[in-house]
Amino acid sequence: MKTAAKVMAELKKKGNAERIKAFVNHGAPAEHMFGVSVADMKVIAKSIRGEQELACELYVTGNSDAIHLAGGFPFFYRWICVLWITAHAASFTG
Repeated sequence: MKTAAKVMAELKKKGNAERIKAFVNHGAPAEHMFGVSVADMKVIAKSIRGEQELACELYVTGNSDAIHLAGGFPFFYRWICVLWITAHAASFTG
């Protein structure tokens, strides 16, 4: 099982500055983004399929690539993320 930190490191490694520029030209904010291609995300998503808690952990990072990756999980699991975030909210507020 992969951890959120390992997935974030993998996303960062696959990032591309030129892709970030392209996303910014289309209106995306440059901060909190690595610029990972959809093709690379599909490979990562396949390796973490079905790990709902990991998807929730990726979602709350605020990183656009991680959020996109977490959103690649079936819609059914998104409400589980809402419940997970609610249950763990105290750990995010410091």
